[in-house]
Amino acid sequence: MLDKFKDLGKLVGIVKDDEIKDLLKDLTSENYRKLNNIIQQDPDRIQEIMLYLSDKNKKVRMNAALALGSIGDPRAVEPLIAALSDKNRMVRREAANSLGEFRDERALEPLINALKDEDSGVRQYSARSLGRFDNERALSPIVELLSDNDLSVSQWSCEAIGELGIARQDAIDSLKGLLKHKNKRMQLSAAGSLGRLGDKSGFDLAMDILEGGRLRQKKFLRAYAAEALGYIGDPLASPQLMEAAQSKDKFLREAAIRALERIQ
Repeated sequence: MLDKFKDLGKLVGIVKDDEIKDLLKDLTSENYRKLNNIIQQDPDRIQEIMLYLSDKNKKVRMNAALALGSIGDPRAVEPLIAALSDKNRMVRREAANSLGEFRDERALEPLINALKDEDSGVRQYSARSLGRFDNERALSPIVELLSDNDLSVSQWSCEAIGELGIARQDAIDSLKGLLKHKNKRMQLSAAGSLGRLGDKSGFDLAMDILEGGRLRQKKFLRAYAAEALGYIGDPLASPQLMEAAQSKDKFLREAAIRALERIQ
């Protein structure tokens, strides 16, 4: 499909610009700002970036996919869908991630198919992107991914279910099963996602980690516990969260503040 798009570009007179390619070779924050200025001045030049999804340089293709998601022009959806089949896993990852920014129904089935990609990163980004869709068709494939052999994929899928926000019983039951997972980060992801679905089953778990982890638990776990409590939304957690909001640890402090804002 990208080859067809490239041929179409020639027919309508789209010419690749060396300036844009140079920016895509090293997409620093400054280069992204320059690229964004170019598009703001002439929105049609988004098509030049789309053409670079078929460039020989894999880094250019990857950064083109990243930039297209950030810019958000819906004309990029079809080329990004095609990039899900790129031979390079990093390009596929960025394409999957960027498609989540659009929430375009055209990308729904391609992202569901990408959940079976051989690369764990592609599966992770595809699950996260599907979590942004308001479509129940995405739910069952993400639930299936909870048993992925890669822990990060399972965790991201867990969080995607919460973001999708569809409180179907099979999804709730699957998340409840993860409250006993051997990995505490997974337990907290499940607790938070259950909270987003209106289920408080993970409340005690999250409270135990927040309260009991001061000396023995790693600090990041306390922050994840605070995040989960924010999604659960029970005011009973407020005193402990207020204490955590005074922590010297920035990660924990900010997580607790966000949680309190959700509860209030």
